[in-house]
Amino acid sequence: MPRLFPDWQERAALTPAGSADIVRAMRVLLIVIAVGMTTLTTFTTPFTAPFQNAPQSQLRVFIRSGPKTHGPGAHDHPRFLKEWVALLNARGASATGGDAFPTKAQLDETDVLVLHAPEAGNITDPADRTNLSEFLGRGGGLVVIAAGGEEEARARQARQGEEAAARINNWVKDETRGRIPNLIAPDSLNGDTALVVTNAVYFLGDWTTPFNASNTRDEPLALTQLILLYHLIQAEERMKKAASDSGS
Repeated sequence: MPRLFPDWQERAALTPAGSADIVRAMRVLLIVIAVGMTTLTTFTTPFTAPFQNAPQSQLRVFIRSGPKTHGPGAHDHPRFLKEWVALLNARGASATGGDAFPTKAQLDETDVLVLHAPEAGNITDPADRTNLSEFLGRGGGLVVIAAGGEEEARARQARQGEEAAARINNWVKDETRGRIPNLIAPDSLNGDTALVVTNAVYFLGDWTTPFNASNTRDEPLALTQLILLYHLIQAEERMKKAASDSGS
């Protein structure tokens, strides 16, 4: 059986240049491949029967990749695929990969499946899930790297926050007959938001002492004007009460 990495110094020298997540992933992947190589030389024909199309000593790896999602040197999935396929093939494995989940035919020719893509762990296609279950059931290995990273989680939380804010704003807009169309800012809700408590009141009533329509006109009403109007009304009510008390 070919030795993947004879010593720690050679392993370090062969590490592809790149981000820290590639270095961490390398350690996990090498352990799985080393175990797989040992397994293929230990188990007898019943275990290796599904893998008869390749030499018994050659471990077959499929890397499920995807688009780059971060800045320079971080989560560079295409680079990971390119460098690791070349590295593994150079060390005696049979490696390949692609930007989509492997088909059943591809899984049939795979011993170890590596998931390294944005949300690669979210396998929604029922056929893919069935194929993966069969792959694992016959002894296939699975390595998951960055299958659902923090960046994807934050983006998902942002979308959910915007959707929640839209639902709240639509409710408030309906309850106030369109007077308050946007109560919650779209970016004000995030993963730390556990509960939103709000209320809306639409009031249309008659004044005790109506305004003379000829003395009124439509104008934009600012908050300061509303406060001033409130105090003027209160002052007028106090004057009326004082006059009433003195007259009695």
